[in-house]
Amino acid sequence: MSPTGAANLFISDSIIADNGDGITGGGIQLQPGVGGSIKAVLRNVQLHHNPNSALRIDSTNGAVSLAIENSSISGSSLGLNLPGGAQAQNITVTNSLITFNTTGISASGAATRVRVGNTTITANGTGVSVGGGAIVNTYNDNRLDGNGVDGAFSQPPLPPH
Repeated sequence: MSPTGAANLFISDSIIADNGDGITGGGIQLQPGVGGSIKAVLRNVQLHHNPNSALRIDSTNGAVSLAIENSSISGSSLGLNLPGGAQAQNITVTNSLITFNTTGISASGAATRVRVGNTTITANGTGVSVGGGAIVNTYNDNRLDGNGVDGAFSQPPLPPH
């Protein structure tokens, strides 16, 4: 999705699987065009075996806000791929499963902010990878273990809601 104006996206009760190869394609890509922005909600969505990125957010040209709830991201090279950009990325993941990816959550860029609550991140090569000034916070109720390299959430943790 690459809108050049403000756009909303709602996906629920869906399976998105087996798209692309290891070089191109993937499950869902949210990348606003110049002057665009995206507000999206994924609820009860299964992103499985999308070989490149299961879910890629690129805010180079416009801001992206995304809420993921009761969903699973598995079997991809990059599960939740947040390469950063000049505009804000605000992502919230709750009550979800991120597993069997090369990297579960990959976040970079100073404009990238991720909040994770009551989510299991396990059996990935790397669970959480944070770089380039990105912030990936936890509400301290996640299960981040059993990965080749667990990685770590940014500090301090967020207060529970």
